[in-house]
Amino acid sequence: TKDIDPGFHQVMRNLEEGIVGGVLFLGRNIADKADIEEMVRKIKECKCKASPFIAIDEEGGNVERLGEKQGFRHTPSAADIGHDDAETARFEFNRLAQKLSEIGFNINLAPVVDLNRNPTNPIIGSLNRSFSSNPLMASQYASIFIEEHHKQGLATALKHFPGHGSSSTDSHEGIADVETSWSSIELMPYRTLLDRGIVDAIMVGHLANSSQWGGVATQYGSRSIDQMLRRQLKFDGVVLSDDLSMRAV
Repeated sequence: TKDIDPGFHQVMRNLEEGIVGGVLFLGRNIADKADIEEMVRKIKECKCKASPFIAIDEEGGNVERLGEKQGFRHTPSAADIGHDDAETARFEFNRLAQKLSEIGFNINLAPVVDLNRNPTNPIIGSLNRSFSSNPLMASQYASIFIEEHHKQGLATALKHFPGHGSSSTDSHEGIADVETSWSSIELMPYRTLLDRGIVDAIMVGHLANSSQWGGVATQYGSRSIDQMLRRQLKFDGVVLSDDLSMRAV
């Protein structure tokens, strides 16, 4: 576009100077198809020492940055896909991954593997972001999501470790305390997908559980990453924090 936002120029400078190693697009960064394609093309052409991560969190349903409003095809929510058969899920996730790959993204910060343990949960259950309350079903559909992204050369990130599905609060608004609702069954999708050897990265949520993992999962003093994720689940890959502009931080 003729008028690229000065903030975008700053991002390009930060990438080329090695201050940051990637960019995440949110809904507010995307006006239309032409805009996003041009911005991604410019990032891919940056004079960077290493190819930057070009990320989006495109789950489908309520968390869809590239939907019909922006000139793209809609992807159903995880809850809707979880009610369909595996073949339909593969078809939908293949189209989703192709859409992202054609634009030039190389990582999608999804799938959600939170279990739908509280259907009135304001940020997971109520928004239809969980595949299922059943860990085997959640693992099956997350596997299909990951496999279809890998076929298109895209990395993925499981979220929100150690489990946001039972919360009754939204971690965008404040720390979500799951001490009385969280259960170790919520680790099952992580264990299953790690056993399959297909996990690229894991995103940790701003979730508190003092008795079981000590404090807030993303903050100092918690055992969730060092003990649960690294030692117990033996994950030695990339760990991401959920958004640092959320009120929980």
